[in-house]
Amino acid sequence: MATGTKEEGVGARVPLPPVKAIALAPLQSRGFRLPDLGITWILYPILVVYFLPILAIAWAAIITDGFAADNVSLSFAQVMASDFYGALRQTIGVIFVPFLTAYAVKIVSAEARIPISTAALFYILLSFFVLTVVMYGVVDVNRERLAHYDTTVDGKQVSLPVFFRAATTTYAKELLAYIAIVLGISLKK
Repeated sequence: MATGTKEEGVGARVPLPPVKAIALAPLQSRGFRLPDLGITWILYPILVVYFLPILAIAWAAIITDGFAADNVSLSFAQVMASDFYGALRQTIGVIFVPFLTAYAVKIVSAEARIPISTAALFYILLSFFVLTVVMYGVVDVNRERLAHYDTTVDGKQVSLPVFFRAATTTYAKELLAYIAIVLGISLKK
């Protein structure tokens, strides 16, 4: 870290200690150390962005009591899933998530303990897989309610139940692949 200077009095310049030393010195004296999670600090925010459409669908289902009530959250979920799903989510899901997942998983021997960061990543992916399967069921059970919200986008009729089911199915398939990556790399001999 670079050091700065602080002016005290007239014309006096006193060098400041490095910022890292100021922020962590009391914690380091007690034996605290920031976890070295490497690339997972990048992966987790990317996963949040990647899961935004499925989270929007889940939020809409909760807020509208299973898509029974007309609410702005349903329109928001449709917009998030359609525009976001069409371009950005697909790129993140095909390129960023698999590579970052592969690099975030630490290779250990069969006898060694699985690192906490790898186990956390596995359980995050597994939790979102369960969420997508549950959301598929919620969307399928409420397809008649959702059919009332069908819209026209760019001159094409958009069936909301079909669209939400396709989105949840895509997420489930991709999540199984990511879970396989985590298991395959972490358990490699």
